[in-house]
Amino acid sequence: MPSQTPLAIIPFIIQMQYIIDCSVPVEASLFEMNKFKAYLESHVKVNGVTNNLGDDIIFSIDEERFLYIDISESATLAKRAIKFYIKRYLQFAEIRDIFRCLATEEGFALSFYKHINE
Repeated sequence: MPSQTPLAIIPFIIQMQYIIDCSVPVEASLFEMNKFKAYLESHVKVNGVTNNLGDDIIFSIDEERFLYIDISESATLAKRAIKFYIKRYLQFAEIRDIFRCLATEEGFALSFYKHINE
């Protein structure tokens, strides 16, 4: 996994950085990163208000497979909340039955459910 943020200039000191690995659904052609980024930008709440990201939270895409979330010191966004928004997007895109969200050390990874064939 890449360890650097693809943005050249970040206007604040990063307090937290989460990486969402979307390589599995992107390779299966069932997932569009730009739509996912737009969904998160319009639905994430900062201080109880949607569309209040400002310069506190920055979303960036790298290699069309990784989504970086950079959070400043003045904003708070829990890892649990990010997982909630990921699950809501999967439900919104009607692919929640296919993919699941797994927590990793750096952030999250989307993977297929394992089905047992009988």
